[in-house]
Amino acid sequence: MRYWLTFTVALLPALTQATEGKIPREGFDLWYRTYGAGRPMVILSGGPGLDCDYPEPVAQELAKRNQVILVELRGTGHSRPPVVNAETVSVKACLADLEALRDHLKIERWTVVGHSTGGSLGLFYAAAHPASVEALVLISSGHVVWEPDNAVTDNALMRLCPSERQQLEELGTSTAGTPDERVATRLKILAPGYFFDRDKTAGFAAALKPGFVHADTMRLLMRDMLYPGSS
Repeated sequence: MRYWLTFTVALLPALTQATEGKIPREGFDLWYRTYGAGRPMVILSGGPGLDCDYPEPVAQELAKRNQVILVELRGTGHSRPPVVNAETVSVKACLADLEALRDHLKIERWTVVGHSTGGSLGLFYAAAHPASVEALVLISSGHVVWEPDNAVTDNALMRLCPSERQQLEELGTSTAGTPDERVATRLKILAPGYFFDRDKTAGFAAALKPGFVHADTMRLLMRDMLYPGSS
């Protein structure tokens, strides 16, 4: 499996206290955090399947002039259905979650900010609910129609040193640890390939909290994005 991630988030100091909330969904709660006040913006994390903690510095910066909603997307963080499968975690379900959240917050239109596959989700959302979207901000976004062999990942691999590529090859045949742990290790090894300044990689990796990735959600949403309707 390939993973489409481009790490472009600056590590900025936290400035604004977040307020947590949740809305009921089918058998679980969808959690979110709000920051600041002003024109509404919602941030969608990437992966897919990564927790929403890593874009928090961006939320803090944007909250200086806006109301920012950082949503724990379905299948991540606290927003985990009791059973995670193709029926409970899909692009369609995620889009319905976003509309339910917008309605709950009584927001008429909001700006959608998406990173990596969060950008792809934002594009799907804008296509499905154009009247709900004030603007789109796409940060190193994926596409609406994906190609199985993606040049973005290939370019990142080319920028790794031989020892890092060797680590990835060894990890590909390893069964040690949980699937979440193996994917997290892969992403951390691959991360330097996405930074112009490799010294920034250490700071980014240090900001990632334990359990930040959910391999089952990643697999389901990536398949749904690559091959819509195949599940």
